Amino acid sequence: MYILSDVDSILSVSECDSTDKSNLVSDDVCLIDAGTKVFVWIGKGSSLREQSQAMILAQKVISGFNRGKGANIVRVLQGQEGRVKGFNQMLA
Repeated sequence: MYILSDVDSILSVSECDSTDKSNLVSDDVCLIDAGTKVFVWIGKGSSLREQSQAMILAQKVISGFNRGKGANIVRVLQGQEGRVKGFNQMLA
C-alpha cells in the first residue's frame, strides 16, 4: 500500500508495511496493489493534485509490472468502500 501526500506543494509517496484499514488517511490518497486491480482510495480531504497523480501512478504500476490489458484501476471514494467489490477483502 502506498500513500500519496501533498504537503507544502511537495508530493510525496510513502509505502506502508501492511494494508490495514487504519493506514488509510482521510487527507491523502492511498494505492493498494491487488495484482489484477489497483485500488485508488480517495480520502475526503485529499487534494485534486493528489487524486490526479494517484491515477497516473496507478497507470504506471500496471504498465511497469506488465499486468496486461486485463488489469484495472478501481477508484474508491472514502465512505463508499462497501460498494466496491473486493476492496474490503484487501484490507487486513
